[in-house]
Amino acid sequence: MHVDEIDGMKIGMHVDEIDGMKIGRNGNEIDEIKIRRECDEIDEMKIGMHVDEIDGMKIGMHVDEIDEMKIGMHVDEINEMKIGMHVDEIDEMKIGMHVDEIDEMKIGMHVDEINEMKIGMHVDEIDGMKIGMHVDEIDEMKIECMLMKLMK
Repeated sequence: MHVDEIDGMKIGMHVDEIDGMKIGRNGNEIDEIKIRRECDEIDEMKIGMHVDEIDGMKIGMHVDEIDEMKIGMHVDEINEMKIGMHVDEIDEMKIGMHVDEIDEMKIGMHVDEINEMKIGMHVDEIDGMKIGMHVDEIDEMKIECMLMKLMK
């Protein structure tokens, strides 16, 4: 029912903490993650209705690209993922056991919008969700309890 742990990341219906995801200042590579040397911190990033904290997640202010990032048990692909202080686009991002698509997802310290975001087993759509170091708003968030629709 829940994805308990993906490489130290705890993902599920209610994400409490994601600890241990460390992207260091030395430009290390973690599972095909390509990151430059200038990395600061984004701590206590609060996302969504059920996500409490993401601690220890260090994402650089000057990260250019993370391509073809494959995470965990049932993640298909994450293509053209650009993360940093000003993120342009994350397209065709597929995360988790039953996540279909995350299109036009813009994430960073200044987030513009996330449209058509589908996350988790019970969440159908999260529209107009604004995510950053502090979440401003979550508009029109719809939670779906039927699993069969997402398991198709």
